[in-house]
Amino acid sequence: MAVTQIALTGTWELLQSTNLTDGQLAVLQQNWTDLEFTHSLERAMAFERVGAGIEMAKWRASNLQLLFFIYRELFSEEENSLWDTLKMKIKARLWRYWWSYPDEMRYLQGMQAILNDLRQAETNQALLPIKTEMRKQIDAFIAGSDNPFSLSLSPAKADFHFVMSSSLEALDKCFGKVIQVKASQQMVIAAIALKRYQLRHGQLPETLAALVPEFVPSVPMDPFDGQPLKYRRHADGTFLLYSVAENGVDDGGDPTVPASASSTRPSLFWQNPKARDWVWPQPATAAEIQAFLEQAGKTGD
Repeated sequence: MAVTQIALTGTWELLQSTNLTDGQLAVLQQNWTDLEFTHSLERAMAFERVGAGIEMAKWRASNLQLLFFIYRELFSEEENSLWDTLKMKIKARLWRYWWSYPDEMRYLQGMQAILNDLRQAETNQALLPIKTEMRKQIDAFIAGSDNPFSLSLSPAKADFHFVMSSSLEALDKCFGKVIQVKASQQMVIAAIALKRYQLRHGQLPETLAALVPEFVPSVPMDPFDGQPLKYRRHADGTFLLYSVAENGVDDGGDPTVPASASSTRPSLFWQNPKARDWVWPQPATAAEIQAFLEQAGKTGD
């Protein structure tokens, strides 16, 4: 997924070239089409589940107390008192002989729920509802712990009931990354197909549906809401292509970040997670470049 995001920038720059052929673009488009993420994540999570079972067995058979001491020294900046050390010894023993078994069961049940969601995502167009459901299920499995076990937390203060199952906390974020990269993929495919249409017909199409079946087998879909990507042709020869992004709402191709979510330093990244819509970038005009340089000169950036 990281390499795909790197390739996204290179592909955008390539599409600004004026000497590309339809054959070259067709190869590039097929390469992007062949990328697959959802099933790969499902297989990775299945492997993760098997590995966790092996790891649990090793933890029970190892000097668990020493392991937690190492975690404390490497990841926690807090100093533990003698009482904290004693509590950690007691909790490590309780986890080994009693708490680890329900902990492992919670983890396995949580992973099974996540795998079911990922398998559902392989045949569904709209992925945001699945991500929301996944988050609810994860919250349910780790409910009851105000202090899930974390490497950044002093083991003496962590809830040892959730040593393994607390790792479920981050898994919906993995799926979120899949949705993001699938949106990138679909927008790239659409942009390449638009370029091919323009080369062959001398103008941009009225709608994305006009690309079918000459350039794409079906209209590129937005994985956030499961609907076709949004597109409008402009009279000046440019176009508007966008995804509804992470809020799942069509904001009309508005790439701005709400004031309530923006930081003190604005982001120029078109896939800002907080942006209203993800708008495929258009080359800046000479006037826009000049305005940017003037503004940068004023702020010293």
